[in-house]
Amino acid sequence: MILSLPEKKVIFSFFIGIQAAGGKKYEVLNLGESAYDVDFMIRRYELRGKKYNPDIIVMLLCECDFTELAGVMDRMVDKHEYALLRTGNITNTMARKAQAIKEAHDDLIRMTDNRIEAYQLEKLQEFLKSVDRPVLLLTDDSTSPRGVLELRTMTTLRSDIYFSILPAFDRLPDMHPSAEGYRQIAEDIYGDLLRFSIIAVH
Repeated sequence: MILSLPEKKVIFSFFIGIQAAGGKKYEVLNLGESAYDVDFMIRRYELRGKKYNPDIIVMLLCECDFTELAGVMDRMVDKHEYALLRTGNITNTMARKAQAIKEAHDDLIRMTDNRIEAYQLEKLQEFLKSVDRPVLLLTDDSTSPRGVLELRTMTTLRSDIYFSILPAFDRLPDMHPSAEGYRQIAEDIYGDLLRFSIIAVH
């Protein structure tokens, strides 16, 4: 994704932006991974993103990022998906995957009694305290009021941490954005960067 922006390197959640020749355009590398939790995101930034020395970090966080552990969740999803496949009640592959994820997520919450959420929030707070550049935290309209409050509270850690909720966007049956949804998200993120004066158009 190439953006005509002023002279800053940008990370989009975890997407990495590299300053291009002339300082007006940016190559954006998406370092996001399916089913990554907050802890995994931060580790991926430390291993892959930090070396680009970005000027801005933008993190897109959904509620499930705080309430699952990626490795454990993967195994539980596989178990539920196999069970759903055997029953034959859901024939659409994406719908079956989405249902398996929901059931695995519910199981994990029952097992852990919110301990995972506390762990993930602590990791995010540590990360935000450790980085020395502006951070834009984003979530979507499916996040609970409690999740929104937790993210909004993170803005009190430093004056250059910002928070915004993305408006509703077009989704596929598995709840991921469609091509149109990705376009909407890109426009909304760009709008937030301008609204918070994190970037400015010259």
